[in-house]
Amino acid sequence: MSIDNTCTEEEYYEEIFQFYEDTISSANQTEIEEWMDTKYLSILDDLKCKKPISDAPIEDVAKNAIILILNLFKTKKMYCNAVSWQCLSKEERKLVQDSLYNVLKN
Repeated sequence: MSIDNTCTEEEYYEEIFQFYEDTISSANQTEIEEWMDTKYLSILDDLKCKKPISDAPIEDVAKNAIILILNLFKTKKMYCNAVSWQCLSKEERKLVQDSLYNVLKN
């Protein structure tokens, strides 16, 4: 990463790929969960602060990074006792959507 704190789209994704490669053989569920939570917060912070990416808009890079994490780690995250989207009531779905929308628009 350069000194002025900008990076390329490829450099932005590199940390995700590196963590995946480091954990592919040793699926420490707690470590993966903590890393994912921290990374999501970091991505949202970069989005909120309009982090400069030299070759793509941060909005696109943030969306792609989240999709990348979800796809790479979905089998490792199956241990999670999360509630399925389909199991949520309409009111609960609306709360989740509103919360995510508010974070992304700020």
